[in-house]
Amino acid sequence: MDNPTLFYQESGKTNLIREVVSYIICIGLALILGYFYAVIIILIPVVYINFFITIGFGIGLGLICKLLARFSHNRNKKSRIIQAVIIGFLANYFQWTAYILYVYNGATIPSIGTYLANLYWIVIPQNFIAAITEINRVGTWSVFGIVFNGSLLTAVWFFEFAIIMAVPIFTSIQANPYPYSELLQQWYHKYTLFKDFDAIPASNELISELANDPLKTIDSLGKGTGLRHVKIHLFYLKDENKQYLTFEKIFMEGNGKENSSIIIDNLQIDNSDAKQLLEKYENKRERINVI
Repeated sequence: MDNPTLFYQESGKTNLIREVVSYIICIGLALILGYFYAVIIILIPVVYINFFITIGFGIGLGLICKLLARFSHNRNKKSRIIQAVIIGFLANYFQWTAYILYVYNGATIPSIGTYLANLYWIVIPQNFIAAITEINRVGTWSVFGIVFNGSLLTAVWFFEFAIIMAVPIFTSIQANPYPYSELLQQWYHKYTLFKDFDAIPASNELISELANDPLKTIDSLGKGTGLRHVKIHLFYLKDENKQYLTFEKIFMEGNGKENSSIIIDNLQIDNSDAKQLLEKYENKRERINVI
């Protein structure tokens, strides 16, 4: 595990045309989703429920970031994080824009047409800041008779802003790299071997044996149990020389909930070994995982 050359390494490259398109999609989605998020928050004025809606919104933005990275063939982690920052910031900005229009429209939810028609005014920074400052001074809602304005409202806004920003950024940071073929300019296909293997620890010795003779090493693994076993995933493209193995440990927690963790991530093997594994073990081609 100490030798990084045994594992898949992202190239750091991007596809310029696809990346430009993904940013256009990113801005469009932030514009529309920001509006609907604001409307939902207005319609459900319950602080506790709004907290979970905000988290759900952030998770949704994180999923969008993953989808856009797949679409744009983005193999650059820094670039993916930057896009997550942008979509998080824009989603915050646009949801505030919808809320400002709601307040200045006499507490009437603006139609999406009105929202879009007024963007030319509200996206001007000085107009936006002036409106937010006035709303913060007066306050527009209360809980148990306490009007939220001033520093109290600022704290709520900051917390909401932080969640919507942080979740997609964290999603982009912690996401495991998905193997990509620079030769074929496509993502690898993912296959899962049907057999449940014994959940042994991922030692340096095991990794060395897998790198030298993956078929023999995998054949020697015992059968796991329903409570604890390992699933083996193979990332394979027929016309590539490099293929990759991932070991995923599946285990049951005390409450009966199934959990999983990656113990060997994208270990490189050659084409012939990968082909033999697919021929010997029943397998299923999986969809690209973006969740």
